[in-house]
Amino acid sequence: MKTVVILGLLLVLCLPNSSFPASASSEREWTEPAQVQMGVPNGQEYVRCPSIAVDGYGNAVAVWLQGLSELSTWVSRFTKGSGWGIPVALDNATAPSRPDVACDQFGNAIAVWEHRDSLDIGAPTVVQASRYSSGWGWGPCLTISQGNGSASVPHIAVDATGNAMVVWVLSRGFNSSIWSNRYIVGAGWTESERVSTGGATFAGPEVAVDLTGDAIAVWTEGGTSTSAVLANRYANSVWGVPEIIGTGIYPKIAGDAAGDAVAAWTDVLDGTKSLLSSRFTPGVGWSTAVAIGEYAQIIPYEEGPSVAMSASGEAIIAWDQRVGEGEAAYQAVVSYSSADTPWSIPLMVGTPVEYVPSFPAVAIDSIGNAVVVWLNFNNSTLWGRSHTAGQGWGVPVLVSSNRNCSTTPRIAMDVSGNAIVLWLECDGNDSIIWTRSYAEVEPQPDIIVIEPDLSGIFHDLSLLRWVVVANFALAFASASLLIFLLLRGWNRSSGGPTGLRSDTHSGGPDSISSQGIHPKLIADNNGIRANGLVQDRHWPSRGISGPLRLTAKERILLHLLHFARYADSSEVPPELTQERIAEAAGIERRHFTQYVHPLEEDELIRERTSRVRGGVQKRRVYVLTEEGVRRSIGVRDRVWSATVRVRDASGIREVTVAEALLEARGSMSVLDILRESIETGVVDLTRSASSGREPAPVAVVDSSNGEEIDLMR
Repeated sequence: MKTVVILGLLLVLCLPNSSFPASASSEREWTEPAQVQMGVPNGQEYVRCPSIAVDGYGNAVAVWLQGLSELSTWVSRFTKGSGWGIPVALDNATAPSRPDVACDQFGNAIAVWEHRDSLDIGAPTVVQASRYSSGWGWGPCLTISQGNGSASVPHIAVDATGNAMVVWVLSRGFNSSIWSNRYIVGAGWTESERVSTGGATFAGPEVAVDLTGDAIAVWTEGGTSTSAVLANRYANSVWGVPEIIGTGIYPKIAGDAAGDAVAAWTDVLDGTKSLLSSRFTPGVGWSTAVAIGEYAQIIPYEEGPSVAMSASGEAIIAWDQRVGEGEAAYQAVVSYSSADTPWSIPLMVGTPVEYVPSFPAVAIDSIGNAVVVWLNFNNSTLWGRSHTAGQGWGVPVLVSSNRNCSTTPRIAMDVSGNAIVLWLECDGNDSIIWTRSYAEVEPQPDIIVIEPDLSGIFHDLSLLRWVVVANFALAFASASLLIFLLLRGWNRSSGGPTGLRSDTHSGGPDSISSQGIHPKLIADNNGIRANGLVQDRHWPSRGISGPLRLTAKERILLHLLHFARYADSSEVPPELTQERIAEAAGIERRHFTQYVHPLEEDELIRERTSRVRGGVQKRRVYVLTEEGVRRSIGVRDRVWSATVRVRDASGIREVTVAEALLEARGSMSVLDILRESIETGVVDLTRSASSGREPAPVAVVDSSNGEEIDLMR
């Protein structure tokens, strides 16, 4: 049969004008710049303060101010594969200001801004918000700040499921304070709550949220020469007591969904302007502030540094560093840190610019890929540079197509490492908001055209016979190939003549309903564990539907997703070996190749050799490809929002899989939680807390930056 197929393909090659694509690997690159809104003539309307956020699928929302004497809040939505939609005016108020926007993982978004009903600059302002519901559109503009005074400088962060926290400054005469309001999916906005306790001058409130909706806010309190950086944590539905984490101004914060966070700000140490940072760890608190640019002259400016955090807890900060003595030149620099490693030596990412800062912005994805962008005010251009996890930084790239950049760039990145940059250009005639993506572009196949020399035979009737024979051979070869693939698929799924069938049920081991329950599971008190250890890794066979239904291949992908960062590491954890993958996925080792081989053929996973932690010799291990990471994220998205019943000290209640994973504090994996929920109906968190199992890190990411949540153990 293979011979027939080959002969048929050879005949196709002989056909005139035959063509077919050559394989090519996709790569991430900068797309062409695109306009978010049409140019607005200067002098007629102003465009300013653009901001952007992305969801878990690479879609984005941009918000900005537009108008002349009466500014309005405008939004536009980017749909992956389709581009930017028509801009919509949310607020036709007299003088709104300072918009911000955040997205959840499902494509819902919330925009917030200042609102004033009068042109009088002394009139009070309020904070308003509008929510975009995926599939429905934008809702009404609601005032979410209450009380006397002027509410200003709102900032928003959204968790993965769409719950949001907004913070702002409320000014009453010479006294100011930090306030907040929380949006709860299905319930709406709550009442305003006070975050700070003092009555001094406040500036720069920023906020980050974790997976459960707990939040951390940071701000500046005091005068310019005696400013203190304060932080307060919102947990268990209540704000705590503010604490001073350092001295300085303009703090920024980023966090992951497990509750870890990194704050950075500028200060003067021994006469030198420096950048400082502190890390928050749940259960531990804030670390002592350290100077990242200890010997550098860092420029503090109103924008402050740019901070981002990955799913694994890696943090990256970008800021301006002064080069040389005096006001000679400024340089955009970045520095890395993790929970276990200090900040790296600052890396200069571009060419120093004379006299003016470059206002860099940075974003990072769940596995450590990053993009930083900055301005060159000498020629009004925007530049960018990408970092690939495990490989390092690429070369600087000119991002803007014109030399008219006039505002600080904004950047957002999805979980797959695709970034969208937003900036404003003014060329003297128009004000235009531009974007450009750094994303994986589907490769255009190379077309191979074979044009044999057929001169002299076109008038020969034998050519017609040749074409008829060739097409008949092609049809016969295609039918033979189809039969071959069908037989091969039957052998793989049912055991067939190759004897791979492992039980008496139909559907093979890949079918959930075909896998019997091991006697040890039935003998155990709750069918899952004995003495705190997993006694059997078979996946439950009882009826399963909805997001909890997983095939064996999906369970393999789900297990490998957590270890995506080790794709090219010289040393890997034992969880990437054949026996540990089979154990986690609940399959028998003799069927391992049966499931892995199709995943390799689909280029979702790859096999390589590496030294395994705790071992000496190199072994075969399996890791996800980039396409495998994307496919696994889709599986994970379907799972982590599912509802399961858990038992703890307070009794039995319903939570999401994501919340159950966090409450297990690493003693159970996602697959453990799903298995126990399916088999017994209740996940026992009291037993998992005392199981003695070595805690595994819950790798998650700040959804307010548009990055997805890695819910592996």
